[in-house]
Amino acid sequence: MPKATLTSLQNRSVTAFIVSRRRLRDCFSTTHDILRYGLLLANNGELDRKHYLSPSAMDELRKEQTGETKVNYGLGYHLRNGMFGHDGAFGTDLSVNPTNGMVAVFMTQSTSDDKWAARDLFLKTATQIYRE
Repeated sequence: MPKATLTSLQNRSVTAFIVSRRRLRDCFSTTHDILRYGLLLANNGELDRKHYLSPSAMDELRKEQTGETKVNYGLGYHLRNGMFGHDGAFGTDLSVNPTNGMVAVFMTQSTSDDKWAARDLFLKTATQIYRE
């Protein structure tokens, strides 16, 4: 079996690691970058006065795509409590409320089952604070 190589790709704000010869795995980013991506999603595909995703593409991202399974997922995004976003295996979460523009970034790397309760408490608190 070929050895996996670790390659670092860096610019001012993003560090990504490719750990494999054939696929991307374990991509790392900063809170700032995740927040900016969330702002792009909250602004219907626009960031810094540039359109990256069309309104129709954004509609598809926010639309339930799982049919009768009712697992509440769009195209790679969770759909819950009026928000959409993406969470990672170890608890990191990006949630966007398209109605009021709130972007919530919860960064953690936890193997504990408590990570989801912590994330849910964070989102509940962020939602309450954002309303005030």
